[in-house]
Amino acid sequence: MDVAHGAEQDLAERLLEAHVAFEVTALRERGLELAVDAIDRVTGLTKDVRLDDVVQREQVKGVATKYVAQHRLPGAIPEVAAEIAGRVRAHPADETRLGELVERRQVAELVTVISELRTLRNQVLRSLASTPGLQAGVGGLVHGIATGGVRQGLRIGRRLPGVAAGIGIGERVAGGAVEGLDRRSRELAEHGAAALLGYLGDRATLSDDELRAAVLEIWDAMAEQPIAALTGALSDEQLTDLCAALYAVWLDLRASPYITAVVEAGIDHFFDTYGDTPVSELLAEFGLSRADLVEEAERFVPPLIAGLDRAALLEELVRPRLAAFYASPAARALLGS
Repeated sequence: MDVAHGAEQDLAERLLEAHVAFEVTALRERGLELAVDAIDRVTGLTKDVRLDDVVQREQVKGVATKYVAQHRLPGAIPEVAAEIAGRVRAHPADETRLGELVERRQVAELVTVISELRTLRNQVLRSLASTPGLQAGVGGLVHGIATGGVRQGLRIGRRLPGVAAGIGIGERVAGGAVEGLDRRSRELAEHGAAALLGYLGDRATLSDDELRAAVLEIWDAMAEQPIAALTGALSDEQLTDLCAALYAVWLDLRASPYITAVVEAGIDHFFDTYGDTPVSELLAEFGLSRADLVEEAERFVPPLIAGLDRAALLEELVRPRLAAFYASPAARALLGS
């Protein structure tokens, strides 16, 4: 190695060490300031940059399809979900009343929208009325009608026009199975359930007001119950089984052509709507203003830098990027000139 080359290499190494020390010190002392400055630069530069200029819809579709339909998901997800749900059930917050979680006004608005879907409502009622499995299920419910919660449901139902008539028909066909359970079998109860469902399916004439009143009556009864009363109906083992079953359904569903079509249609609509929008305006429209970005930087950047510094990783993050420059032919040529 000649003297000139040795001096050049020595200078490059000394410059690299000085530069690394400068960058690490800047991160330690002004990390948040540098992050905010980067946010200002990005938001300023993207004022005239459209979404279509920086990302293409086909790229987004490829990523979405990969993670929605193809990405391998951990098999432990159902167990983890069940453990989290179990921990939530044991939390004092689980004693919160359902009515405190969801306001009656919100339920009323939802019921109003549903009640206006008359065609769909009638189709569902008729389909349910003709389902043997549902008839058996409702029959079982009728057969156990003497227990507290269900008896209250019947009491509410009898006060509602249409529903009261249907219950009356079911009771008569069942030969008293509703109140005289010890004298009638489940078979009679199922006959009564079939009559009730058939009555509703044939008529499907609950008015909007009747339907709204019925649902709100049921809601008022449920709203006083704690969430624990609902979640407590499942044991830990049943909760795990339920999570596993739902997860298995999702695994099959996610790979279906229908889900892929839904995802791609959503992406197409997003780009058709916002493709010509400047990125900065798009961020603001979706609630990511400069103030929001700075707030999150203030929340995460200082502890992140402090943690990396304690682990002696700041220099390891900075050095490889700078070393590549000082070892480059361009830097060597400048140092040797």
